[in-house]
Amino acid sequence: MNNSLQFIFISFFTISFFCKGMHQLNDQQKIRTKMLSPQYIEYIGDKDILIAGLEGLEIHRVNQQENVKHNFLWNFWRPLQDKGNVIWSNGRNDILYFDANRNTTKHFTSIDGYRIVCGDFDSMKNTIFFGCNNGKHGIIRKHKYPSTECESLSLNKDIYCCALTLNPKKDILFLLDSAKNISLRDPNNIPTILKIITLPFETPVWCESYLKPLAMKPSLIGSRIAVGNENEFCIIDYDAPKNNIKHHLKEFSHGGKFPILVAIAFNPMGFFATLNREYINDNENKSFIDYWDIETAKKIDTQCFENNILWDLCFRGDGREVAVAGTSHCFTMSVDSVIKKHLLPLWMALKQIEKSNYLTKDIIKHCMYIFLNFTHEK
Repeated sequence: MNNSLQFIFISFFTISFFCKGMHQLNDQQKIRTKMLSPQYIEYIGDKDILIAGLEGLEIHRVNQQENVKHNFLWNFWRPLQDKGNVIWSNGRNDILYFDANRNTTKHFTSIDGYRIVCGDFDSMKNTIFFGCNNGKHGIIRKHKYPSTECESLSLNKDIYCCALTLNPKKDILFLLDSAKNISLRDPNNIPTILKIITLPFETPVWCESYLKPLAMKPSLIGSRIAVGNENEFCIIDYDAPKNNIKHHLKEFSHGGKFPILVAIAFNPMGFFATLNREYINDNENKSFIDYWDIETAKKIDTQCFENNILWDLCFRGDGREVAVAGTSHCFTMSVDSVIKKHLLPLWMALKQIEKSNYLTKDIIKHCMYIFLNFTHEK
C-alpha cells in the first residue's frame, strides 16, 4: 500500500474514533487525594490513577470511596508501575513491590552502595531496569521480577545515569548519561550498544532527579523520543541514519522568569505536551502546559495555571484525557479541543486528495463528512 493510501485509511479510522463525545479544554475534574506534595502521576489502565510524592503513594480508584495509600520516605525517583503493580523505594536502598490487586507490599531487593535515580518496566518480559549511581560512576541493573535474579553493567568512571526508559515494542533501552549521550541498548543484552546520540544541550544534565528536572519519554508510535532538561528539550528520531536531532527548542518562556521544564508526555494522536513553571514575582508562580506537533515541533495550544504549582502530567491510553499532579490539587482534564486543532490540517489534506485517483470520490467525501461533523460538534 502506498503512502497516500496509508495516510487516508489512518486518517479515516482516527477521525471516526474521535468524532463523538468531545469536550472542551480546561474541563477539570479534581482527584481526591490526601497527599500534600504530589510529584508524579500515572494512569493505571483507563480509569485508576497512581499518585506519588514525598509522603508516599496513593492509588485513586474511580469506583471506590477511599484511595489506597502507602506511607514511606520518598527516594526521588518515579515509581514504576505495570497494571497496578508498583515498584518503589522506602527512602533507603530497599526496593519494595506493591501488588495493587491484593493490596500487599513485600521486599523485592536491595541495592547497597548505590542511589537509584531512574528505572523502567519491561512488562512483556517481566523485567525491571534501574539506573544507579555512587560517588565514582553509574551502573545499570536488570532484575527479573518477582524473583531476585539480577545482572548489572558498570558505566565508565565519572559517567553517571541520568534517565532510563524503554520502548518494549521495539525492544530498545534508552540510557541518558551525564556526558549528554543517549545510548540505545539491547535490553536482552545491555552491554550491546545499538547507537549513541549526543544531545546539543547547553545546560548540564544532572544525575540526581531532585536537583534539576529531567524528563525522557519515548513515543510508542513511530521512532521519536523527547528529552528535556531545565529550560530546553529535543525531539529525536532514533531510527534516522543521520541527523537524529529533529528539533532543539530553547525558547518556550511565557513572559515569566526562570522557566523550568518539569515533565514531558506523548499523546498517541501524534503530539506531545510539556509542563514548565515560571517565576512571575515573589508572590506568584505560574505553570504552563504546551502542546506540540511531534513532527514539526509547532505549538498547537497552551494552558496557564495559576495558584497551583504543577509537577507532572500523563495522558490516558486513548489520548483524550490528561492527568496532572499539582501542589494545590491533582486533576484530570479533557484534551479534545487540542486533538481538534491538531487534526485540522487533515481536513485540508483530504480536500487536496479528493481530486486524486487513489480512492473513489465517495470514500473521500465520506471521510470529509465525518471530519466536518467532528470539528463542528459542540
